[in-house]
Amino acid sequence: MRASFDSAYRLFTQAYNNRFTKGRNSKQITGACLYLACRLKETSHMLIDFSSALRISLFDLGSTYVRLVSAVHLDAQVPIVEPEIYIRRFATELGLGGDVEKISTDAVLMVQRMRKDWIATGRRPAGLVGAALFVACNMNGYRVSTKEIMFFVKVSEGVIKERYNFLLLAHFFMVT
Repeated sequence: MRASFDSAYRLFTQAYNNRFTKGRNSKQITGACLYLACRLKETSHMLIDFSSALRISLFDLGSTYVRLVSAVHLDAQVPIVEPEIYIRRFATELGLGGDVEKISTDAVLMVQRMRKDWIATGRRPAGLVGAALFVACNMNGYRVSTKEIMFFVKVSEGVIKERYNFLLLAHFFMVT
């Protein structure tokens, strides 16, 4: 955890040296630096987590983050978010007891299948993870609703249902 704070501090220093901080909200810059440090370390933190913690608009924070990445010239180094990094986090938050590993493994396999079938292309990771966890939980005997998943994954119920329908279609075409 300390390494992320040190990285965020270095990013803030770079932003300051590039005059990025001038005239901008310090909370937004701090949040963007922390999120960028987490993205570079590939942790399971989402932008909405920082937005909630700092009590600032998600869209304003996202805009600041995008500008920060350009200002510190890290466009090419920021890794693409892989949905798999969120699965274990959300499975643990759902309180699935000792079956977290099994459910996480099943959900990871579903996300990989979605990627193979091009369902994941252009989709945000949280929706894919929500649908995969919904199916994996129900498959393993945990009756969770889309509303419960929605609470932890922070996407709408409609997004989860839509990704779930994609999973069903992929399975249908895979079987036939």
